[in-house]
Amino acid sequence: MCLCRAGPGRPTCTTIPHTKSHRPEATRPRRPLHPRVADAATPITHHRCPLSSLLPPVPGLARRGAMSRSLSMRGSMRARRDLPPPEKTIERLESMVDGGNFYEAQQMYKSTSARYIAAQKYSEALDILQSGALVQLKHGQVTCGGELAVLFVDTLITGELPYSEQIFDRIRKMYEAFPRVTVPHFLGDDYDDEGHQLSEAISAAKVRAESCSSFMKAAIRWSAEFGTSRNGSSELHVMLAEYIYSESPETDMTKVSSHFVRGNDPKKFASMLVNFMGKCYPGEDDTAIARGVLMYLSQGNLRDANLLMDEMNEQLKSANSEFPKTDLIQFIKYLLPTLERDAYPLFRTLRQKYKTSTDRDAVFQELLDEIAAKFYNIQRQNPLEGLFSEMFKI
Repeated sequence: MCLCRAGPGRPTCTTIPHTKSHRPEATRPRRPLHPRVADAATPITHHRCPLSSLLPPVPGLARRGAMSRSLSMRGSMRARRDLPPPEKTIERLESMVDGGNFYEAQQMYKSTSARYIAAQKYSEALDILQSGALVQLKHGQVTCGGELAVLFVDTLITGELPYSEQIFDRIRKMYEAFPRVTVPHFLGDDYDDEGHQLSEAISAAKVRAESCSSFMKAAIRWSAEFGTSRNGSSELHVMLAEYIYSESPETDMTKVSSHFVRGNDPKKFASMLVNFMGKCYPGEDDTAIARGVLMYLSQGNLRDANLLMDEMNEQLKSANSEFPKTDLIQFIKYLLPTLERDAYPLFRTLRQKYKTSTDRDAVFQELLDEIAAKFYNIQRQNPLEGLFSEMFKI
């Protein structure tokens, strides 16, 4: 077969036989590879493209996002600049309370202080809340005043403000503004036979005690978190113990003692116990004394346990009185010198001998277990569980 065209003036070419092996490459059609062969021959790369890459770009979207963030920051900064000094607000709200608009003023105290807190102006918010608490309490609005006092402490926590004498003085000023009744007036003769006024007086006493307790417990928790003592401020514990004892219509001596023990004034604790001895039911006096001593000892505080007993002894002598003559008090008097020396066998013997007396209060055995752990390194079976752990909760 001739692959060129012969003609006049053109040389003839060699004729090549038409065979498959000699078919020119240019004339040989290419067959497509089978898909599987193609897949095997070509490496596959998987790409995860975001959905946004499949969508048409929105003109100025990134620029608008940046502008939005910028405007938000500017708005926040402008809000901080736009907040006025709190003095005029405080004066206006105090006038509302003086005029008897207690509820309306309360809502404004809360909303106004919240704006300052949001702008991180904690000092101004504290001024507003303290002023509100004081003026509400001055007018006998215990619930409102107590709520603002708690918000004052919440602001300290939000602002992470450390414990200081200046802040302690502000807390004490609000604490002293809570109403007090020196003598339980509901025990007098001014009440009708049906007991309506008596019931109202008891309810008012409960509100006072609960409101002040909520405020002081919040303050103690703040002082524990942002102060130097894990138990919280000793002074705050004493203040709370005194208020609970004087204002609660049904005094919980366990709570009172637990705060005095974490306080720093055994003399005040002794005075309270001597006072309690003069008005409690028979059999409650020695239990209260023993509980106070054992609580001190469970904290490893032998010094204040001895101070408590010594101070009570002095005050009772001055009042021509004396300790109750019971086995429980005798046990306490033997226990204190025993703990001053390494005498665990004697400690164990005392527990066994006076077990009947120490079983009178369910918490005494747990306190004694903790005392054994503190003074003689005797491992408790259930450490920090049960009544003992509940007793020292804030």
